[in-house]
Amino acid sequence: MQWLSMTVIGCYKTESENVIHAYTTTSKYAILAESEMRNPMKIKLFYILHEHDGHKREFQYPIYIKLRNELMKRHTFPSVRHLEVIRTPIISIKRNKLLNVAYHLVIGTIDGIMITTLENFISTDQEPLTVWKHDNMNDVINCVYCQSHKNGTIEIVMGTVLGKIIDISFNVRHGKFTKMNETRNSSVLQKCQQLMNDSIISVNGLRDVNDGANFKTSKDDELWVRNSITEALVFGCFDNYLYGIIDGKVENQCCYENVNNISNLASSPSDMNQERLGSLETSNNMSDHILTDVDFVIAKQYSSSSLRFYVANVTNIGCILYRRTNRGEWDKLRVFKRYTHSEKSPQVNCRLQLLPTSNELQIFSGSEDGKLFQWRYDYINDTVISKIVSINNQATTVHSLSFQGPNKLFFVERYSDKSSLGYFDLLLI
Repeated sequence: MQWLSMTVIGCYKTESENVIHAYTTTSKYAILAESEMRNPMKIKLFYILHEHDGHKREFQYPIYIKLRNELMKRHTFPSVRHLEVIRTPIISIKRNKLLNVAYHLVIGTIDGIMITTLENFISTDQEPLTVWKHDNMNDVINCVYCQSHKNGTIEIVMGTVLGKIIDISFNVRHGKFTKMNETRNSSVLQKCQQLMNDSIISVNGLRDVNDGANFKTSKDDELWVRNSITEALVFGCFDNYLYGIIDGKVENQCCYENVNNISNLASSPSDMNQERLGSLETSNNMSDHILTDVDFVIAKQYSSSSLRFYVANVTNIGCILYRRTNRGEWDKLRVFKRYTHSEKSPQVNCRLQLLPTSNELQIFSGSEDGKLFQWRYDYINDTVISKIVSINNQATTVHSLSFQGPNKLFFVERYSDKSSLGYFDLLLI
């Protein structure tokens, strides 16, 4: 285990008693949702230039979320669950030719979805957002995944506290939402929902090169012609199962059951004796081990199958790595332990990165004591290099990890009285 001390490239820090709910990044800009801690339903949206050579500009865009039920009162933070800048092709219907690429900002809140063009977002005369509201007044949206399609639509999949999967589409030409009730996508999502027994915590799908691609591609537009909803989607559920949609079929794996049986797998060669003889030093109380996030990569794509790896982030355990072979077999490979104090935060997430020039994966995890954990796993030679990056001893939680391209890892540091956004250059770790 290597310990590193690196300087975070800071982008933004809130004022005292303010907190960051969500963010998204482009190659130059970061868009953030922020509120006062005492009033998490009154959000301001703004953007900053995260490159060093540019002037920082901020434009506030207020969003007000109305408390609709008692369940929502218990899930007021973060009230903005998702921000994403998404590119959508505008195709000529007659000539089947690309006319333009539209850029939209998708805002996922606990009660619905808001969409606006980037031009409108940065304009001084902002037009109202296009809004879709969850029709169940007694439910709360937990997580969001978006994908644009070649037909000029943005498909949005949501998971809720009551364990429902919602699938809607936004037409960028007409500026209208449509609920996807009877489509191939909704059919496989319904099968997935029937297997679930609890709240849906996370959802992740295919990412393009701008967001740290989790499949082998060098094209910016390849995701437009693929359908992540039926081909590659994964949900994390409060029942501690991951539910993977794989080429039109639904498969699930328990992320806590029999975890002690795999605690002997070494998380790094330097810790091999200790790990093989020891245990995870975790409580037997299942309530201490909560699945908070699941991510995946497609390492090999064959004509009719694929080799996939999944990582599940579980509190007071760490990150559990799975291999799903091209023959449809699941193997628990490793438990990557976080050496930290008792964990409770549902915001600590994990990210899995495919290194396209080698047979290696990189797993990144935040923590609740100011550390970033990195594990580099060679899936051919079954070897691991483990690193702990000490970010800030004062930071209580490092969370909301996301990639910007292949070489930048962004994250939020949450202190007791404020939040900050920063990133690491992965080439330096």
